[in-house]
Amino acid sequence: MEVEKKIIQSIIGANDIAIVMHNNPDSDAIGSAIALENVLKQLNKQVTIITQNKIKKKYSEIFGSNRVNKVFIPNEYFDILFVVDCSDESRISINTKEFSDNVIVIDHHEGFSPYGNIYWCENVIANSMLIFKLIKMMIKTGLNVLFNENIATALYMGIRGDSFNFRNPNVTSTTFEVCAELLKYHVKCDLVNEIEKCSMGILRLEKLVWDSLLYDERYKILYVLITQDMLNYARATYEDASQIIDVMKLIKNVDVAIVFISSRKNVYIKTRSTKYNIAKVMQQYGGGGHRLAAGAVCYNDSTSYALMNAVIKSIKEEIDDEKKV
Repeated sequence: MEVEKKIIQSIIGANDIAIVMHNNPDSDAIGSAIALENVLKQLNKQVTIITQNKIKKKYSEIFGSNRVNKVFIPNEYFDILFVVDCSDESRISINTKEFSDNVIVIDHHEGFSPYGNIYWCENVIANSMLIFKLIKMMIKTGLNVLFNENIATALYMGIRGDSFNFRNPNVTSTTFEVCAELLKYHVKCDLVNEIEKCSMGILRLEKLVWDSLLYDERYKILYVLITQDMLNYARATYEDASQIIDVMKLIKNVDVAIVFISSRKNVYIKTRSTKYNIAKVMQQYGGGGHRLAAGAVCYNDSTSYALMNAVIKSIKEEIDDEKKV
């Protein structure tokens, strides 16, 4: 409770405020940023969202058609820099100290070292849950802010995205209670549904993936390496490849699903589990996340298969360690 009060006091005393998300932001990061921007503007604050990467066009109606598909890094100094949904400073391209001497971090990934001047982290299903909680506290404090359709839609999108459409085992009754309250403000569910739709490229890519899947029956690990050639042949994108794991994790007798996506410069690792701490493993490779959903980005030195085998070995070791407990 005290940290939320500190954040609200900082907001009251500020005028120019910036918000930054982690690199390649997902729906939760975008939803958190947009909801926070909206509520700060209700307080007549000057708000800037820093975009280190191009926001996908599918978020046009949420993020603004004039801001998608653009990188925007202003040459300004702010009273506050909010960092939302970012577990570690290494996941931000900018140097936060060059933008503000008051960095406020709002995050939901536990197990990482705190950073910034004010650090608020709770283990909840989505970062959007914390923005919801902050707005409720602001209202309770007596600030002249209200939930509206845009805030509710952004937060609902974030919660739905990070909970994998409420399939994540960490979903609680509170998750549904928050969403039920947001729905009272006329959430644009059709818009969120449209954002989540798959492209034709993912269908072409799936055929190649199903022919390339590897399965370890003893450890119940299902994994695949998606190469740049596969993406080119399927006319698919990195985003299409990332969505493959959402299908893999639903297959019976799979405790851990892993997708390795090899680009010219990096290998992106996406992992999902039903019960093992894969975030702990991903931290060994410079990544992280949640216990059951995590990832990492590794430099591609033309040994993607060697990296894949090393990660699989690490996950097996983690499974063996957890079974001993």
